[in-house]
Amino acid sequence: MEDYKDLFAEAMTQMQKGAFLVADDNVMTIGWCQLGIIWGKPVCTVFVRQSRFTHDVLEHADHFTVSVPKIGEMAKELGYCATHSGRNTDKFMEGGIARIPSRSDAPAGVSGCSMHFECRILSRTEMDLSRTDSGVTARYYGSNQATPDGDPHTVLFAEILNAYRE
Repeated sequence: MEDYKDLFAEAMTQMQKGAFLVADDNVMTIGWCQLGIIWGKPVCTVFVRQSRFTHDVLEHADHFTVSVPKIGEMAKELGYCATHSGRNTDKFMEGGIARIPSRSDAPAGVSGCSMHFECRILSRTEMDLSRTDSGVTARYYGSNQATPDGDPHTVLFAEILNAYRE
């Protein structure tokens, strides 16, 4: 494993344009992710809306992989994964997305990305929108959401098992 701390700053800069989260045989685009140290471990924290197919997949998974594209690259693939559901589409096949073999028990990452974080889930927390800042709730969980309850996220805290450049 490369020194994960060296990858954090670069990953966070690139992640502003999106990254891929792979769980099982499903891939989705994520825009919210944190990298840091929690419980004395390097941790990747991701947010997945409860309405997403990937949420269902992660409910039964122990691992996931976050693959971060190079800045300005893979916009087409990120867009495809953001607008298609794994409920009825094999996004790897239909989106022309290749995989890179995993180095741990985590799923294979997305080939062509600049870096990968293979993770083991430590904890899942359901957001309580009644305890969330009203400005955040209005902007991100308002009346335009997929479900009447605001479609809150599940926050997953996962230990980084491997962090590396492709």
